Amino acid sequence: MDNIMQTRLIEASQTARKCVHDANNALFVAKGFTQEIGYIIEGKEYLKPDFNKEDLANMLEKITANIDKIGNHLKALGKFAREDIFEITATQNDLKK
Repeated sequence: MDNIMQTRLIEASQTARKCVHDANNALFVAKGFTQEIGYIIEGKEYLKPDFNKEDLANMLEKITANIDKIGNHLKALGKFAREDIFEITATQNDLKK
């Protein structure tokens, strides 16, 4: 493998790893908020008169936003695997017809 190909493969790996890292971060955040909502339900905090419904709504919005981020990262990773990797490595995608 020549130096140019090796450099291109390293760049491709870095791109894929960044995408996976960002998706994992979004999963971590969404999971944390989901667990917090579970504690609210388990402790029946939502029945208390001073329960802050706005905080709950914000948690749900953050979960939704992070799920959207995950979807975007998966779409980008799919595009990378289908198209970008071949462009980066200057190779032909023989499976594409």
